[in-house]
Amino acid sequence: MQFAVTSALAQEQDAAQPQAFEVTVINEGLGEAEEALRLDTPRSALESFLESIDENDPASAAHVLNLNAIPADEQAGQAEDLALMLAYILRRHELIDWRQVPDTPDARVLPDMQAAVGPYSRRTIELGEIMLDSRPVSISLHRYRVDGGEPIWLFSPTVVDRVPQLYSDIGEGWLEGWVPLRQRLDMLGRPSLLEWSIVSGVLLASLAAWIAVFVGAGVVARRLSRHWRRWLSATAIPLATLIAALLFGFGTERLVVLTGPVASNLNVGTKLIILISGAWLLLRLLSAFT
Repeated sequence: MQFAVTSALAQEQDAAQPQAFEVTVINEGLGEAEEALRLDTPRSALESFLESIDENDPASAAHVLNLNAIPADEQAGQAEDLALMLAYILRRHELIDWRQVPDTPDARVLPDMQAAVGPYSRRTIELGEIMLDSRPVSISLHRYRVDGGEPIWLFSPTVVDRVPQLYSDIGEGWLEGWVPLRQRLDMLGRPSLLEWSIVSGVLLASLAAWIAVFVGAGVVARRLSRHWRRWLSATAIPLATLIAALLFGFGTERLVVLTGPVASNLNVGTKLIILISGAWLLLRLLSAFT
């Protein structure tokens, strides 16, 4: 009986709540897509977007964006870059969980039998949040009905308007400026030859720095008094390790922004070495002065 009452209430709320955002026009300056895209459900819209990106067709992917926040005469010039940047953002932050993206036109939620709320429809689907300037930005799909036509799902204009900022906030390395966005997008999540080559080069430079610091400390120590020679000899190895790890971390974060398994493993390993070598250096300093 309770479920029947809550279902009836939910149906009344569904009837009162608009099932789509009513607009008179969308993407006025973009023109028609070359091929028809499935935009009737959140999942089909997201699939259409990513498939177009994978097929090197950002022009079609742009039709899954609501560009209404951009002046109509600028939409065509910005659309493809915005689509590529948004795809990069989605994959870089791993925002897509297909289990949470419904494949029904009204994105209907079906609570379990014990829930106090009955089934209800949605016109907004949030894929996730990204922090920008210490504030969360919701990455969401909205359902629109254009001038009384069939409803379609698109990325919201608020998201599209913030895409350049979100993309810029990810950052890029000095060498990545030479790599087109299309190629960087293809490299995401896949250890590439370029990534491994850069990592190898930075690792060799870090090892060279370790040797230089260690040998240099030994040369300097021979010219110092006994007290300072003891102090420098005790700290040479942890100091060299700390400098080499900092150099490696700087190279892999600033020279190029690595992604996927390479990035996650290297970041954790580098930070762990920095912490250990820093603590080791501090202990050696304390013991040398006591």
